[in-house]
Amino acid sequence: MGIILKSSVRVTLAILLLFLGGCATPVSNTGYVLALDSNADKAYTGNRCDEAIAMYTDLAKELPKNTKSLLRIGNCHARNLRQDDAIVAYKEALARDPYYNKAWYNLGLIQAQILAQTMAEMGSYIDPTDDSMDSMRTLSQKVLDAFSITIRSEAQQSVGAPQGLPAVTNKVTAKELKNDKPASND
Repeated sequence: MGIILKSSVRVTLAILLLFLGGCATPVSNTGYVLALDSNADKAYTGNRCDEAIAMYTDLAKELPKNTKSLLRIGNCHARNLRQDDAIVAYKEALARDPYYNKAWYNLGLIQAQILAQTMAEMGSYIDPTDDSMDSMRTLSQKVLDAFSITIRSEAQQSVGAPQGLPAVTNKVTAKELKNDKPASND
């Protein structure tokens, strides 16, 4: 059934390219775009993100209204812990379609995780005896609890973490990110 669905999606894409593309994509270019889309999807599902990014970037240029490519570019950057690049890709997808809920979700997730990382770092520096920071400590803990992030002692810091900063893992898992597949909560 999945093969039939993929074929149906590709045929639909070809028809859209031919009839709704506003002549932006010449008919002779359709085969190239379909092959590029297929190869990019294979690289993406195979976790070969650098390859996928290159191909999805070409697709995004070929199809100016395409948002799936930008979403997946963002997802690949997020998987590779390049949060700033992921944010740029999600925002570009939203510039093309401000109603693209998967891009909004992923953008919010990345930005919330950055906030959690900031709060964890801040929490390690706040003087525990300073009563004026009680509300900030409470807010920090709420943010950290939402992501199950803990501040580790220096002895537990991961290799490569800057000295003096808490070791906070902020890796986005593929399961957390929305991709182009239909989901029940979309």
